[in-house]
Amino acid sequence: MPRFLEGEPLLYNGWIWIVKGIEHPDGYVVAYPRYCIECIPPRKLYRAEYLRKINYYKWNCVDLDVPVIPRDKVYLIYPRPWRVTQEFISLLCELSGIECSDIILTGSLVIGLDPLTSDTDLVVYGRENVDRVYEALVYLRESGATSPLGMHGSLIEYKKHGDLLFEDYMLLRRYSVLQGFYKNKYRYTIRLVPYDHGFSGCTDPVIWSSMVRLKIVILEEISPYTTPAIYRVGLLDRVLRTDTAIMLSYRIRYTELRKGTILQGLFRIEKRLKSKNYYLIPDHSSQRILGISSRS
Repeated sequence: MPRFLEGEPLLYNGWIWIVKGIEHPDGYVVAYPRYCIECIPPRKLYRAEYLRKINYYKWNCVDLDVPVIPRDKVYLIYPRPWRVTQEFISLLCELSGIECSDIILTGSLVIGLDPLTSDTDLVVYGRENVDRVYEALVYLRESGATSPLGMHGSLIEYKKHGDLLFEDYMLLRRYSVLQGFYKNKYRYTIRLVPYDHGFSGCTDPVIWSSMVRLKIVILEEISPYTTPAIYRVGLLDRVLRTDTAIMLSYRIRYTELRKGTILQGLFRIEKRLKSKNYYLIPDHSSQRILGISSRS
C-alpha cells in the first residue's frame, strides 16, 4: 500500500512519479513525473516531454496549481538495490534500530543507474525513525564511514540548484550529514519524513498568500533535518505586522540550518486558517546567504 508521502516513487501510465508533500486533494496524489520506465532503456524524462502531459489541479487548500495523478491508478515500485546501496540501507537500519521497510529507495537508482555515477536517494518515514536515523548519520560522519560532499560532490549537486550562487550552495551544505559520500565514493542524499502516511484532503487551508522579498534570521531550529524542515525566524525587514514567523521548506538545501543563519530573497508568505503564525516558504525562489552559523 503506498504511503503517499514526500519522495515516494509511484508508477502511473508507464512513468515513475515522485510524490510531493504530505497532503493531497481527494482522489488524487500530488506528484511530479521523473522517469520513463517503459522506455528502452529506462531514462529520465525531458522537461518538454512531461510538460505536455502533466495535469495541473487548482487546489484552493494551498492556493497553488499542483500536478496530480489519480490515487486509485498508481502502483508501488519495488526496485532491486545495488549491493552497496543495500549495504548502506542495512547499516542505517542496524545503527538506528528501525525496520528497513521504513527506508525506501527513490531517485535515479530506481531505474537501475549505477551508484558510482548517480547519487543514492533514500527516504526514511516515521516520527521516531527520523530522529534515530539522523543520530546514526552523525555517528557515521564522526567515525569516518561517510564524508562531506566537499568541492567535488557540491559541484555535482549544484547542477540541480542553478538558481543559487555556488558560494551560497557551499555554505548551505558544508555541515550536512543528510548528504555526502559513503566509503568516499558513493554519493548519497537522505530525506527524513516524520510521517507514516499522507493525508487525503485539506488539513489547514491557506487563506492568503503573496511573494515578498525579505531578510530573515533563524531564531530556533524546530525541526531542522526533516522534510519539511521547520524553523522559527525573525524578520529583519519591517514588511509584516509581526517580528517572527515560521519557515517551512521541502528542499534539502534548506535543511540543517543553524540558529543565527541569515537569508535574504523572495519568500512565499502564507496565512493559514488554523494558525496565528505567518508561514514563510523559501522554496519558490533563490535565497542569498548573508550569514551562517558554524557547527558548535
